[in-house]
Amino acid sequence: EAQQLVRDSFSQDDHWLGDARIAWQADSGIEIAAWVKNLTDEYYRTNTFGMFFNRSISTYPGERRTYGLSAAYRF
Repeated sequence: EAQQLVRDSFSQDDHWLGDARIAWQADSGIEIAAWVKNLTDEYYRTNTFGMFFNRSISTYPGERRTYGLSAAYRF
């Protein structure tokens, strides 16, 4: 039972993460962009560690889907 818990906690299936960005740039140097990170909203763990003396395992999930707008001026 403990070995199965460790196996399940410290391993994960292969996963695919994709980001997307689309931008428009004016001749004046202004750029407006929309972006999405983790496009498919995939759940994944970035870190897992165990404290075996008290039999606890902690995992840290990766970032969920995030999106936003950005603006830049290039001169």
